[in-house]
Amino acid sequence: MGENDNHSKILIILTGSTYSDIRQNMGDFDSWIKQRCYDLWDKWDTIKIEESKPDEIENYAGVIFTGSHNTVTKEYPYLSRAEHLLDKIVDKEIPTFGICFGHQLINKLFGGKIVRSPVGMEIGVVDIQLTLEGMADPWFINSNTGKIKVYSCHDDIVIDPGVNFVQLAWNNFSIYQATSYQGFIKTVQFHPEFYKPVLAAYIRKNIDKLKNQYNQSLHTVQSISKTIDNKRELPMSEDALINFIKYVKKLNYQETDLDNIVRQQN
Repeated sequence: MGENDNHSKILIILTGSTYSDIRQNMGDFDSWIKQRCYDLWDKWDTIKIEESKPDEIENYAGVIFTGSHNTVTKEYPYLSRAEHLLDKIVDKEIPTFGICFGHQLINKLFGGKIVRSPVGMEIGVVDIQLTLEGMADPWFINSNTGKIKVYSCHDDIVIDPGVNFVQLAWNNFSIYQATSYQGFIKTVQFHPEFYKPVLAAYIRKNIDKLKNQYNQSLHTVQSISKTIDNKRELPMSEDALINFIKYVKKLNYQETDLDNIVRQQN
């Protein structure tokens, strides 16, 4: 494999960008993904979804669809292009990972249904429960109890998954917190690329909306404020993304033992 071969790269498809001030101070969705995975993978391309090229997708080792501030409940000119992308991905079985909007978009294009949450925004550190399929999945999230805390920020939810998608995780807010298709596509409603300062910035941006959403419930607002003040990171929140990169690396280098890949990094 040549050094400049695209198949040694992972393609990040930007479905949108973060707030302009957050982007200036902390970077964008793609930079957070790369920071989370810096010691596992160092060759990346980033492209906006409306500029993506379906006929070139098969050249990549893996694909990641990012989050966005847009809503999947609306129609966009690029949807036919995204559908063509996913057709190519399925045809070539390219490892693919969808985050938040990416999770919703992929499920929608496979025939799923996405709606605005009737209870408003889910934001902060939230608990999710892995299903039996999620706990058994070899490259999703390793949890002995099946319960983990993750960083979350979204208004839309998947209420019906894409055809042949398997539920991997859920909570009381969203029954489909994670899904899988044929083993090589994983999608998550939460944000494994988030860092604590990024989440805190999002909470501050939306604090007035949250106060109104919860009818200015003092208890709820205080709980959200504690999330901002708490400096503790959530190491398991990133596992879904990290394990995706390990899976891509295993396929790319034809490793038979996933643990060998981790040892090679040390």
